[in-house]
Amino acid sequence: MEEATKFSYNGSEFNLSEVSDKARYFIRQIEDLRKQHDSLRVKLDQVSICEQSFSEMLGEELDTTEDVVEEEE
Repeated sequence: MEEATKFSYNGSEFNLSEVSDKARYFIRQIEDLRKQHDSLRVKLDQVSICEQSFSEMLGEELDTTEDVVEEEE
């Protein structure tokens, strides 16, 4: 993957080749954290949808159980 030659920070533009190694390290960390953030957002969406589905299935199961109990009475 090719690095961008310029980047913006707080409204200022910088040349990547002109910043310190430490600054480039921080930039890589920020980029990695953004990727992790996006990945975690996807995972959270998946977990939320699954939780909702299991809750709906539980409701259906409890309704079925309730119907059986009422029939037995």
